[in-house]
Amino acid sequence: MSRSSMGIVAGLIVLGCVVAMLPAQESSRRTATKFRPNSTGGPAERPSLAPLNPADGDLPPVVNAPARSAPSATHSNYMPAQQPEGPPSELSPAATFIPQDQVGSQNLGSSTSAPPSDSSGAELDDSRLHSVLKRPRPLVPEVTAPPPQPSFQPVPPNTIASPSTHVAPPPSELPRRGIANAAAPSTPSSSSISGSPTRPTQNTSATSKSAALKVEIAGPQGVTVGKPALYVVTVSNESDTPAEEVHLRIPLPGFVTVQTTQPTSGEAAVQPDGTGAARLAWLVPRVAGRSREQLKVQLVTGQGDGFDLAAEWTVRPAVAKAAIQVKQPQLALSLAGPAEMVFGEEKGFTLTVSNPGTGDAERVVVSVIAANAPPQQFDAGIIPAGHKKEVPLAVVASQAGTIELQITAAGEGGIEARTAGKVMVRKAEVNVTIDGPPMKYAGAEATYIVTVTNSGTAAADNVNLSITLPPGAKYLGGIEGSSTTASGVKWKLANLPPRNERQYEFRLQLSSPGMNRVAVQSQAAASGTADSAADTQVEAVSDLKLLVHDPSGPLPTGEPATYELQILNRGTQAARQVKVVMQFSEGVEPVAFEGCEARIVPGQIVCQPLPALGAGEQATVRVKAKATSAGSHHFRVEVTTTDGDARLVTEGTTRFFAESGRTGAAASTARKPTLVPNTSIPTTIR
Repeated sequence: MSRSSMGIVAGLIVLGCVVAMLPAQESSRRTATKFRPNSTGGPAERPSLAPLNPADGDLPPVVNAPARSAPSATHSNYMPAQQPEGPPSELSPAATFIPQDQVGSQNLGSSTSAPPSDSSGAELDDSRLHSVLKRPRPLVPEVTAPPPQPSFQPVPPNTIASPSTHVAPPPSELPRRGIANAAAPSTPSSSSISGSPTRPTQNTSATSKSAALKVEIAGPQGVTVGKPALYVVTVSNESDTPAEEVHLRIPLPGFVTVQTTQPTSGEAAVQPDGTGAARLAWLVPRVAGRSREQLKVQLVTGQGDGFDLAAEWTVRPAVAKAAIQVKQPQLALSLAGPAEMVFGEEKGFTLTVSNPGTGDAERVVVSVIAANAPPQQFDAGIIPAGHKKEVPLAVVASQAGTIELQITAAGEGGIEARTAGKVMVRKAEVNVTIDGPPMKYAGAEATYIVTVTNSGTAAADNVNLSITLPPGAKYLGGIEGSSTTASGVKWKLANLPPRNERQYEFRLQLSSPGMNRVAVQSQAAASGTADSAADTQVEAVSDLKLLVHDPSGPLPTGEPATYELQILNRGTQAARQVKVVMQFSEGVEPVAFEGCEARIVPGQIVCQPLPALGAGEQATVRVKAKATSAGSHHFRVEVTTTDGDARLVTEGTTRFFAESGRTGAAASTARKPTLVPNTSIPTTIR
């Protein structure tokens, strides 16, 4: 072997020894730093997260994260060998700060990035702390690579390791040891809600789990003024429950600016906090269970003062929800029936009491009020949920017009339902009137008119009509379909529409003197009864008629000729003091009489007045007379009454001849008889 070769081998051996010693020194320094006492002499304190300022109104309320267990012996946080002056970094207990040189393949840019260098291409100060693996790995030849340039390409999904997966470092770097994860959070507590006992008693429960988040900030421990430094914020969900609406905030001093941000999900932006400083706010809509999201951010500091990166975050609160079934009974009413009725009729209605609720309606009482009638109540009992009961109601139309029905149903627990209905009751109003003559003579014919009117809102059916006649009256006809009875006349009107009338005309013969009342009456089930009457004053008078039966001539002179006088009273009242006088012309003298008490005077016979000649009675008087001369001789009969109601006069001529068959001179010169007039009454010849 040549001398040069041996020198190369020796140099490699020395270099390997030096490299092997570095991890041991690093481990010793980490151990010393981790257990270095604090200023008070006690154990080293872990940085805590700075509390959220409530005055920041643009951030959602901070929700306390689930309780976590204390860090175990296997949990290690990065602590620099030499603490910088000033207060320790205030980091969240659930966040682990990892320098950028320990991220390995999770660095921005390609997965095989070279060691970081400054903008001039020179390597960064090697005074940075490196992690040391427990077991050494074979040396890898150092390859010089160009300094990494800032890259903000999205991280491929396969380059994001799960919390339990170690990421292999790139070949260009020395082996790195990953920082152990924070202690797993305790099991989220579950809440249980017991429902109030119902019938039957059932319990309900609600269980909810909150997500367990861990936040890690990885990047260089030291930065150069004016040069960008890349930091990676990783939010890991170590539970199976997804985290919704994760708000993460990193307060920044005023001399630190955010150059670029690249979130794998959600949006990141710098927000002023009102004090001259700023904060980086990252909103992640959702972090699925057993997954993580990252935010790559480049920071540039403007002055040489150190600063802390502290992460604050809130998560939408977990909700434990139990579905409580509430049973609520309800009542509903409906009324079915006719909208119109006729007065006096009875019709059925159906009242439906239903329970549209979810609970049973108990002790249901229904009250019904119709118009001004007192309320009527009945017990409907229990109506199960979703069921109904039908109650039949009988409504009698006892008043005309609109009947209002008020129905109320009430049950246990203060439940109540009301409904109302209106029924139009139509009623026939039948009126009857009769018109007749105010005065009639006895025995004369009188005409009457009956008018039947329906002024109501319903038709009048089966109207019974009747006429009551006064004593002595006789029905002469006029009403079709009528029938006579001992007291009068009856007939029926089948139907009379509303606002209509019907007239009937009939004739009567009244014979009783005085006031005669003719009454008419209507009777119907729907309209009741109606009546009317007409009064007729009947005047009773005597009506005398005189009949004279003279002998047929010619008659011989000297022989008696018989004259028969008949006085007939055709009236309804007796004729008082009937006086009969019969007179003959000169040449004829009465010789005898019968039928009355009379006296004979020259040329006439005068009967004594008859005291009374009743209605329908007849008086007959016979007078015999002889002619003394031939020729035509006149006679005259006069009948009068003392009250002056009648004066009857009849005149006639009888021819006489002489036995020789010749008419003598006396006959040709016979004078007409001189009649004695009655000046007390007007002369009337019938």
